[in-house]
Amino acid sequence: MASDDWEQHKSRIVFMYLIERQTLHQIVSYMKDQHNFNRSLAQYEYRLGKWGIKKNAGKDIWNYVAHRIERRKQKGKRSKVMLYGAPVPEDRLRKEIQRYTNIPTAADFGVNGKD
Repeated sequence: MASDDWEQHKSRIVFMYLIERQTLHQIVSYMKDQHNFNRSLAQYEYRLGKWGIKKNAGKDIWNYVAHRIERRKQKGKRSKVMLYGAPVPEDRLRKEIQRYTNIPTAADFGVNGKD
């Protein structure tokens, strides 16, 4: 498996994976049928990892993104978020930030609620 073969198809694979949000099974099938690029699912997983490509981010990344957006908002700036080289749509951005960031509770402010 030559690295040049992968590099030749890298942009298409990454586009399908990140922008079109296709599954690896769909990409494997498409690349085999349309480009005669017959590689296993495990090879795609390995190659994406080697390229540093991930479809999803974890809590730490979304907390950082939320923090940066808030700081920019305080300065009157709007933000467009790119994640692993792909733009993040507004609806997904809102959903992921809500999912992974903490909403302060009364306990976070030192209020116990008992008077």
